[in-house]
Amino acid sequence: MAALGVKAISEKLGVQDLAIHVKGLEPAAYDPRTLKGMILNNAISERGADHLWSSAYAVDIAGQAGGRFATGEDKVRAIMDIEERNALYDSMLLCKFGRAIYTWDVIRDALNAVTGFGYTTDELRETAQRIIVLHRYMNKTTIDQDRLPPRWLREHVEYEGKKYVVSEEEWSFMVRKYYELRGYDENGRPKPEIRHETRLN
Repeated sequence: MAALGVKAISEKLGVQDLAIHVKGLEPAAYDPRTLKGMILNNAISERGADHLWSSAYAVDIAGQAGGRFATGEDKVRAIMDIEERNALYDSMLLCKFGRAIYTWDVIRDALNAVTGFGYTTDELRETAQRIIVLHRYMNKTTIDQDRLPPRWLREHVEYEGKKYVVSEEEWSFMVRKYYELRGYDENGRPKPEIRHETRLN
């Protein structure tokens, strides 16, 4: 029965409210209650609670974009940047542990050296954005699937003598700001103009 995963087991037992998963995938590590970038990472990952979708924990642990507890627009933008680079790492078969090495310029130069093409950094960013939007469009993901486990919102974890949860306000701001910046509607679906720009129409 355990092979079914937490989501399926919790549904069979009627204890869905206890299950810790997003979109059916259990988190591997990096608690979003003290690494706040992981709120957005887990919410918008098309694979579920996958820490490698945008590697937001790396932003948090490095103290970037306001530090590990920040949940503002700077943090959302920083996570979007690494999400886009991760989309290219997956496409180019680059190890995500090399993220400090594989900057946009290095990705551009490496790809151009191997292929003989003349990609610009902007073109690569646009390609990464198309990959992300295409995932969203194909999976028909909505805000309902971007919810986090209720226990993260109500059960605290203690860190350096303080207690932390994920607040509804933190989740809502980060997810909705991400939708706005990605060109999704309030339900988390790519708007027609974004679908046109990414050649999905």
